[in-house]
Amino acid sequence: MFLVTQNSCLEFVIREAGGKGYNLYLLTKAGYNVPPWVGIGISIFQRFLTDTGLKSQIIDFLDQAVVDQNWKNCSENIKQRIFDTKIPIKIQEIIVLAYQKLDVSSIAIRSSAQDEDSAQYSFAGQNSSFLFIETENDVLLKIKECWASAFSERSLFYRFTHNISLRNTLNFGVVFQKMVESEKSGVTFTQDPINKNKNQIVINSLYGMGEALVSGLLEPDMYFIDKETKNLDQKTLSNKYSKLIKNEFHELVQESIGITQQNVSSLNESEINELSQLAESLENHFNYPQDIEWAIKNDSIYILQTRPLTTVKPIQKGTLRIWDNSNIVESYGGITKPLTFTFAQYVYSQVYDQLCKVLLVPEFRRTALKPYLDHMLGIFYGRIYYNLLNWYRLLTIIPGFTSNRSFMENMMGVDKKLEDEIASELNSSELQSSIILKMYQCLSGIRLLWFHFFSEIKIQKFLKYFQSTYEKFLDFDYNSMSAHQIYSYHLEVEKRLLCKWQEPLLNDLLCMIHFGILKKLCLLWLPQHSVSLCNDLLAEDGHLESAKPTLELLELAEEIKKNPLLFQLINETSIDNCSEALEQSNFQEFKLRIKNYIRLYGFRCMNEMKLEEKDLHQDSRFLYICLKNYLKSDLQNKKTGKNLMRKNAEIKVSHALSILKKPVFYYFLKHARRSVKNRELTRFCRTRIYGIIRSMYFGLGTDFTRRKMISEKEDIFYLTVQELKGIFDAGLTIQDLKPLITLRKNSYFEYAKTEPLNRFITRGPVYEGLSFDPFEKDTEQSNTNLENPNFLTGIGCSSGIVEGVVKIVLNPTDDLDLNGHILVTYRTDPGWIPLYPSISGLLVERGGLLSHSAIVAREMGVPTIVSIKNLTQILKNGMQVKINGEKGTIEIISDSPKEKADHNGNFF
Repeated sequence: MFLVTQNSCLEFVIREAGGKGYNLYLLTKAGYNVPPWVGIGISIFQRFLTDTGLKSQIIDFLDQAVVDQNWKNCSENIKQRIFDTKIPIKIQEIIVLAYQKLDVSSIAIRSSAQDEDSAQYSFAGQNSSFLFIETENDVLLKIKECWASAFSERSLFYRFTHNISLRNTLNFGVVFQKMVESEKSGVTFTQDPINKNKNQIVINSLYGMGEALVSGLLEPDMYFIDKETKNLDQKTLSNKYSKLIKNEFHELVQESIGITQQNVSSLNESEINELSQLAESLENHFNYPQDIEWAIKNDSIYILQTRPLTTVKPIQKGTLRIWDNSNIVESYGGITKPLTFTFAQYVYSQVYDQLCKVLLVPEFRRTALKPYLDHMLGIFYGRIYYNLLNWYRLLTIIPGFTSNRSFMENMMGVDKKLEDEIASELNSSELQSSIILKMYQCLSGIRLLWFHFFSEIKIQKFLKYFQSTYEKFLDFDYNSMSAHQIYSYHLEVEKRLLCKWQEPLLNDLLCMIHFGILKKLCLLWLPQHSVSLCNDLLAEDGHLESAKPTLELLELAEEIKKNPLLFQLINETSIDNCSEALEQSNFQEFKLRIKNYIRLYGFRCMNEMKLEEKDLHQDSRFLYICLKNYLKSDLQNKKTGKNLMRKNAEIKVSHALSILKKPVFYYFLKHARRSVKNRELTRFCRTRIYGIIRSMYFGLGTDFTRRKMISEKEDIFYLTVQELKGIFDAGLTIQDLKPLITLRKNSYFEYAKTEPLNRFITRGPVYEGLSFDPFEKDTEQSNTNLENPNFLTGIGCSSGIVEGVVKIVLNPTDDLDLNGHILVTYRTDPGWIPLYPSISGLLVERGGLLSHSAIVAREMGVPTIVSIKNLTQILKNGMQVKINGEKGTIEIISDSPKEKADHNGNFF
């Protein structure tokens, strides 16, 4: 049996010293002024319990207490047995040796349980300390009392309520420490524990012994110090009539304080400054907010103990990361399951490495960028976020970082711009002022410029290759295949499609730059026109690729209307049975058209980038929902064609610009239109790939269910891509998938109960306990007019004025019965487009000028406003509103429609 000292090995201290002893060891090693101490290790207490036969008795009492929760009875039984049991001679000798080793006249005996004074649990006030112990007999008596305090009623109850095993009480150490008969004492908090202010140090101080403060016997003076300015922000002095001192019998008693000291500060300016410096030093040393107990004697400050401050957030240190879902929410809105997230993360890493290669980024630079490219995305509470600084880092591969970052922010629709200081540091750290790196950066810029001139040829070549390759995977019935067959096709799709994505990425870069320049030119040269002018100029002149599935649906609806029997069949059959009713009917030609539609466009569904969502191949009901909506509408004006808003915008530009400015403006307009159009074409390709991958994963789920590897096919989406590959490549560390899936299901069920912020930052380990709070209340105001709360504002992106009734749709499972409503939603993706012919206007809480909502709505002539803060909390089903898609304004006309509406917005 060995004592714990400041010279002990760290591993021994961790095992033996307990929480308080471990902290004293670290303080002493770091050179802080700590009174001499020595530890009676955990193994000494356990040897006492074992040698005396108490251990089994105590365990029985503890186990029984868990059942009957009679903490008082349990505590009294255990404490009495400890008091009645003599300490074996060998253990007595080592305890006395510890006391003699300190060689002081008086010591304090303090508890040091293994889980005491930790970041999770402080156990403050749960265990006992004894002061002014001055004889060997008293040492042997008080150490038994200290051991017994581990089993106090309140300590046992504390453990039970915090779900800590009661048997952990057996891991109990004790600290002997030189007694400091303090003239002043107190506690310092390195963060304000009451107001949760991390920038303020709080010092509590009084005269005499600190026991008066710990027990609450006397009120302390309080000092609040600003960490940044070092100024004393606030001082609250108590009426100090008495103090605790030691009397002649070595007991703590109250003694009156002289009248001259009663109403003056217990600390002078020098002591406040020194305590503040110590607080910051200790917080930095432990990398965690601290609760510090100190004493002052003969002008020296002693640190008696320090422990983590468990009531506040830990200090945010380490690598800065900015998480933002402004744009990604369009593709992956809400809860997104592990397979989709890890697939997306893997794809982003692969394709952006391809981008670096095609832009001639040298190998050593690509190696340096790889950790960032591998983590372009992050996931919090089941929601996907951009790891935003990594996107900015990617921009440093081409010239013009300052301009390009603002263009990227426009394209992403982020709410906040990157601070100049961070941006400057980021750019300089990536390039390190290296002439060679800047030369490569210019080379990448030249390569991008080359693509600019040949982009149309390259994109058309890509589209041709994509279509021919895509067709090879389109018609397989993956549900009937074995898992190893599906996996081999999956690898082939990766190799032949996902690894051939350079042209779309280059076009995305050009789109970002061209759109950014065009928007700047509109602001500089055409300030007299509304901000929507730039959007109107980008409206397609008919036949946008993303709108083709909707146009085909409109054709199908027209055919239904022409045939009364077919109309009756579709209109009167429930959504759930439409597919089967049609299958059993004699409308052979129409059935073939439906089958061909699903073959060509079956990948389209709401939330179509989320692989766990069923598309038309798995569930065709969405198709019939849209058809039923169309049958209630006048279809004559629903098809896209020559866009008047684009023509009117061109006339405005022609009248406003000078002869010298027109060539420049039209040059960038031409290329912005082309790159935006090509962006939609290539994103349409991406959606089709995801449709193939979705079918493969549902097929794998079906086969794994047959093999009893998982319980149901949808469970596959609770695995990661790496785990899926591990199933075939022997890379799984856990072979039984079902418990793992159950664990994740339970976690995602809890994630769905809360909604994290759209943007927040982390430092260091991103999932560390309380290192960030993504649920803090957003202090920014909503887009409401403070003078008139019935007005909301957003970004107008498709002009037109319309008045109508609100219908809120947030999920594919919501009521999608639309009949000229103004559709209100949180976010959209291309899978929502088939709903547009059934609505009169579109309001979207999230989204930017290049979002699908904006582009397709302009094409289809639907007045649209995006980026309306708190929209889905402010508007309710049935409200009548008037929207102006050019100015981006929404006026609430009334809280309820003229007709009566139920809670889903259905009218009757």
